[in-house]
Amino acid sequence: MRSSDSADSGTSNQQTANGHTPRRGAFALLVVAACGVVYGDIGTSVLYTFREIFFGPHTSGHVPITHDNVLGAVSLVFWALLLLVSIKYTCYVLYADHHGEGGTFALLGLLQGAKFLGAGILTGIMLILSAGLLFGEGLITPAISILSAVEGLEYMTDWFRPYIVLISAFILVVLFSVQHKGTAKVGLWFGYCTLVWFFSIGAIGAVQVWRHPQVLLALNPWYGFAFLNTIGFSTSLVVLGFIILAVTGVEAMYADMGHFGRRPIQVGWLFVVFPCLLLNYFGQGAFLLGQLHDGASLPATLHLFYATFNDVVPGTAPLLFMVCLATVATIIASQALISGAYSLTAQAIALGYGGRMEITHTSTEHEGQIYIRTLNWLLCAGSLVLIFAFRSSSNLAAAYGLAVSAVMLNTSISMMAVATVKWFWSVPKAVLLFGVFACIEATFLIANSLKFKEGGFVPFLIGGGLFVAMSNYHWGRIGLLASAYAEYAKRRDMRWFLDLKQRLINHGGVLHDGQRTLIEAERTDIFMTSRPITQKTDGVPVILRAYLKRHGTVAKNLLLLTIQQHNLPIMAPEKQHEINYLGANVWVIIAHYGFMQKPDVPGILQEISAHPVLREFDLSLVNIEIGEEELLVDPQTPWLRKLWVRLFALQLKLSRPAHRYFGLVWEHPMVEDFIGIEHLSKTVVPVLVNRSGAQVLLPDRDKRVALA
Repeated sequence: MRSSDSADSGTSNQQTANGHTPRRGAFALLVVAACGVVYGDIGTSVLYTFREIFFGPHTSGHVPITHDNVLGAVSLVFWALLLLVSIKYTCYVLYADHHGEGGTFALLGLLQGAKFLGAGILTGIMLILSAGLLFGEGLITPAISILSAVEGLEYMTDWFRPYIVLISAFILVVLFSVQHKGTAKVGLWFGYCTLVWFFSIGAIGAVQVWRHPQVLLALNPWYGFAFLNTIGFSTSLVVLGFIILAVTGVEAMYADMGHFGRRPIQVGWLFVVFPCLLLNYFGQGAFLLGQLHDGASLPATLHLFYATFNDVVPGTAPLLFMVCLATVATIIASQALISGAYSLTAQAIALGYGGRMEITHTSTEHEGQIYIRTLNWLLCAGSLVLIFAFRSSSNLAAAYGLAVSAVMLNTSISMMAVATVKWFWSVPKAVLLFGVFACIEATFLIANSLKFKEGGFVPFLIGGGLFVAMSNYHWGRIGLLASAYAEYAKRRDMRWFLDLKQRLINHGGVLHDGQRTLIEAERTDIFMTSRPITQKTDGVPVILRAYLKRHGTVAKNLLLLTIQQHNLPIMAPEKQHEINYLGANVWVIIAHYGFMQKPDVPGILQEISAHPVLREFDLSLVNIEIGEEELLVDPQTPWLRKLWVRLFALQLKLSRPAHRYFGLVWEHPMVEDFIGIEHLSKTVVPVLVNRSGAQVLLPDRDKRVALA
């Protein structure tokens, strides 16, 4: 656990997602729910981890099933779970929260702007790459989990063998088809089902350990080292590549911290999940030791998990029950991954690393429960392709683990920076502690690199593609559009516009100047701007300049609305709105949102309409003006830069329109007694991209005519 004298990171001491310490009953329910959502993936790893070590197609015949080898495999899994999960994540990583939230983007928020060696590489490349790899690795989770559970039917009878893939695909499609209904009502039942799963596998393992207590010798790490030494270097790398399967899903502990709080996740792991997983892993090892003791002949391929269960509870009916329970557990594990993908995508969009998508909130009580239709069916299609391409959990296991070991390694490296920058540890202390974890994970990464040609390229291909897309979108938004807008805004500041507006008022609403006439319209307009106006020396928003040039009119009452999304998960209600009067009937409104919140313009207008200075306006009947960029590329631009610009333009085209993302439709429905927007229009702003940067292409008559 981090030092007691370290700096507190926001709400790091909070016990629940909302910052309040729950009562015992409520806390227990949080633990139950956390077990269902957080630990589904790591909890179903018992289905295939040991099977792949001794009976998988890549190890069968190369890893002899001997007394010491079994103890060695059990020892390696035990120490991996203890060091990487119980110590690294439970005792340290969970304390690196960003205002109560965890995950890759929370780490990015913690370290953004911090000055340390390699800061740019870590925050600009490694953490964004980690986010992409989580998507890539996560795509495999539903496929391998459901396949491994349904394959239990093969253990009952060969009749099911031809239909395993079709049954798994059907379950997968049903799972994705019900996502739009949300998990608010069934989330707690997920926890209860998962508890039944953990207690069942723990009980089975306990019986086997009771029968063959010599398996407890595996607590000695020497058996693990001896096992790797015995089977040789090349085979030991293959085995280590499957040992990592025991800890896949561990990132969910950190990513889902905002939903449940730190303590429920810690208690769920230490008192439920960890003991039950250990009992089952030790139980599977004990079953093998018992078979060796009895001189039984083990087949070349064996579903070790179901064989262990059948040895304790023989019979077809109990086995069918366990297959059904395992299938339910894997569906829950897949659900956790899908929900996590939604949250990760929403955070990426809010932080400017992805194009806007339609986000639907499926719960009125839990803000984090969302549904993203486009992403949902992309995940479904990807998982189906993996099921039909690999056709078995053993084949998928070869592709599993490479990306997650890279993500875990990135987390350890990031924690070195967090410990020194945020917790004020000494550099040697941070490097020594997290360096140990990093060395273990680097070993796993090297071992899993052998899987690259056998399917490990899949998550890396997906993760690499998403990394390019997220980085390019962020570059386009910040490096191109934001810089072009900022440069153009410098030409005229708000003092010029306010003076123009005041002269228009003084002249009775009509102002003639040279070749142009400016007319004041008897209405209230809202201009949505990308950059907030905080003082009169700030530049005039580009969309406002473009509107003046093209229409020659300005509303009597003008509101400049900027929505800012911050690296905080949730913005407190009292800090959500800033309203400033600049003069000449011009107001600036800045709405602040966290990356876990979805901006809603009609809701903003409804909330600020009660403000004393805005009560005289009917904000339900305003005209809202939004801007949209049109990218133009100079023919002299180098081909690589053209490629990035074209990719960014495609992302903009595929993104959900800004007005819809911010809750604006042409005929917004009535919300309680607040009628929606009367008029919504769009101003196109052309932006020319060349080899040196980007610039706004609006005809500049400012030198000749004072009105624009």
